[in-house]
Amino acid sequence: SDINYISVIVFCISSFICGTISGLKSRKNGLLNGAMSVFPSVALFMLISCILNGFSLGFINTAISTVLTLAIGCIGGICGVNIRLKPKKRGR
Repeated sequence: SDINYISVIVFCISSFICGTISGLKSRKNGLLNGAMSVFPSVALFMLISCILNGFSLGFINTAISTVLTLAIGCIGGICGVNIRLKPKKRGR
């Protein structure tokens, strides 16, 4: 249904933001930091989905959305590391 697609899109956007913030804070290893910052929420999502739906056809959709969300978190981490922040100007 449409709600499932919307929830996956929202989850991917939040994973990208989470990965980006993680990359901004660490300033190195964006791929790893992006994945590790998103992993707890993705694991919880996968666990709850498997408990509620069982390991049926829905499991394939859950696995695909899990991999997609982790990949987008990694991309967010890479983007966060590569964002150049301007240094703050100090008063005289």
